[in-house]
Amino acid sequence: MDIAISSDLVPSSLRTEELASFNSRLQQIDLFTEVASPVIAGFLLLIDSPTALAGFYFVALWNIISFFPELAILQSIFHERPDLVSKKVVTSRESKSSLLHQLTGGWRAFFKEPIAPVTLAYAFLWLSVLSPHGVLLAGFLKDAWKLPEWAIGSFRGAGAFFGLAATVVFPLVVKKRGLRKSTQSLIFFQSMMLLLGLLCFFSSDYLWGQIGFLAFILLSRIGLYGFSLGEMQIRQTGINPEVRGQVNGFASALTGVATLFLYGAGAMLPKTSDFRILVIGSVAFVCIGAFTFSRWLGRQPQEKA
Repeated sequence: MDIAISSDLVPSSLRTEELASFNSRLQQIDLFTEVASPVIAGFLLLIDSPTALAGFYFVALWNIISFFPELAILQSIFHERPDLVSKKVVTSRESKSSLLHQLTGGWRAFFKEPIAPVTLAYAFLWLSVLSPHGVLLAGFLKDAWKLPEWAIGSFRGAGAFFGLAATVVFPLVVKKRGLRKSTQSLIFFQSMMLLLGLLCFFSSDYLWGQIGFLAFILLSRIGLYGFSLGEMQIRQTGINPEVRGQVNGFASALTGVATLFLYGAGAMLPKTSDFRILVIGSVAFVCIGAFTFSRWLGRQPQEKA
């Protein structure tokens, strides 16, 4: 869905100057449902009924019913833009070969794309345990710091609200500084917040160190979600329309590989005392992401105001 809708259909349907605002609205909906949907689903699962599966039946029914308005919306888009139905897609030579050859050839083709360093920078941000809704951080807060469930739940929910703040800030910053410089500012903001959070994590003041660590993680979400919006728009406008699906597919796979490495690191460092290594590594990879994006930006022509 991300590849087909946000990465291809959206830039094919909207003007370039509309993308920042539209992507922000799309992210707002996503973050709102991230907060509200688990709450609604939780209430449904608590329904008192002869069968304990009644809540699951309601959730399944909702997913089935929601398919039809989604289909109607897509059909209305194609009705208004019939040119999208007949949009040409380039079929590469690799797509007709074996799966192994498709993967190896596809990765080589992906890294030849001008925007590949931008996506690589974004993938580095996924090599971080410093996420309010990350299971590794939640496990550490419960096991090491003995935080109650309500505090961890509030922290996770606050992460989504700080992400919402980024969706409001992003279009305003883009109008003033341009897409690329705004995106760079946001990833530097995330890096700075996490560096301050790292100082708090190793602070000798136990209570204020904890508060500062969690607070700076929340503030870093503004930079993360803002950079995510910028990276998405750079992909939307910087990839040849005929190969958007293939390139964005490999971009999505890159973040999946990063997630796999993150959980692998958690498996190799399972002790609570090892979590500090993951924290240091997370901050380092975010800074590497900022450096990677800045290096790419330095090689680009001057952005038009």
